[in-house]
Amino acid sequence: MELDPDQKHALAQLEAGESIFLTGGAGAGKSEVLKRFLRSRPDAVSMASTAAAAHLIGGTTVHRFFGFPIGVMEPGGQAHPAIRQRLTKAPVLVFDEVSMLRIDLLQGIRDRLFSAARGYGDWAGYQVVMTGDFAQLPPVVTDREKPALEGLYGQENVFAFQSPVWGNLKPCTLTHLHRQADDLAFAELLKTMREGRIPDLSMLDARVAPPRQGCHPPGGLEPAGRHHQPGEARCHPGRLLPHRGHGAGRVQRARHAGAAKSADEARRPYHPVRQRR
Repeated sequence: MELDPDQKHALAQLEAGESIFLTGGAGAGKSEVLKRFLRSRPDAVSMASTAAAAHLIGGTTVHRFFGFPIGVMEPGGQAHPAIRQRLTKAPVLVFDEVSMLRIDLLQGIRDRLFSAARGYGDWAGYQVVMTGDFAQLPPVVTDREKPALEGLYGQENVFAFQSPVWGNLKPCTLTHLHRQADDLAFAELLKTMREGRIPDLSMLDARVAPPRQGCHPPGGLEPAGRHHQPGEARCHPGRLLPHRGHGAGRVQRARHAGAAKSADEARRPYHPVRQRR
């Protein structure tokens, strides 16, 4: 696959050791840029906020790698000696689906990096790569966590880009659409919806078909509900992961699987999953 000019620029920034925020709409080719970069950096560690997202990139979760407990992270934390040792072997850190990374976790990441500094600069000598699209999934904030977050970072401040340290990343935006390149009308419809504008939905309606005995028409779309709290998934387990056959209980366990339950667990050896080539 030939990279477009935006992708080539982003890859050049990565290969030059820059800490960047790689973004673009769905199908813009973010994964292709990362895949090519990671081929040249076997010492890079890839991670994501949730176990499901981490699994897709062959990585681990932020909680597991840094030994974060479940709950709101307060600023100023120090890395445990085992975590500092882990960081000495990871000069490049890649965070996927960054739209789901909460503001307190980003602050916690930066605090740990500076407590295990490799050098100078905005990220203490590490190359930090954040990738994702803030027009997609937002961070998970429970009713119990919301007051604590607001007390630390202000009302409605939950996204990573609302952190003061976010400005230390260079933005690289991919604008060319690859996934729907052969269906430009549908691509334009998705772009309009991504920007929060309400388009003519007749094209979308024409492609939505109800599932029949678990089968879905080729190219068809399946509507899915949005669940604000984990418990809501139990009401409609088939809508959450309709093609995988996972029940709500398994989804609930996966959501918390990456969090270290104690300092002892955080000290256990970390064995990353090999990156899929």
